Amino acid sequence: MNYQADHNRMHLNNYLQQRFGRTEDLTWEVGQSGPLHQPQWVAIAHLRGVPWGRGQGHNRGSAMEMAAGQVLQALQTQRF
Repeated sequence: MNYQADHNRMHLNNYLQQRFGRTEDLTWEVGQSGPLHQPQWVAIAHLRGVPWGRGQGHNRGSAMEMAAGQVLQALQTQRF
């Protein structure tokens, strides 16, 4: 699988839907730190309560995209 980094969340949701018939096993933990004019976002993607991906960026979406990309990579190499 070769995914574009700006569509990781979509590809992850499609993968989970295709493989398991549902996406409810995916949950997100998202937080922000730093000053309001220069926030730092952190997103952690959990599958069945276990953290599988972590991303950070200057906005919520980029942090979630990075985390989703890590989950996709992990799913390619591990059995879930």
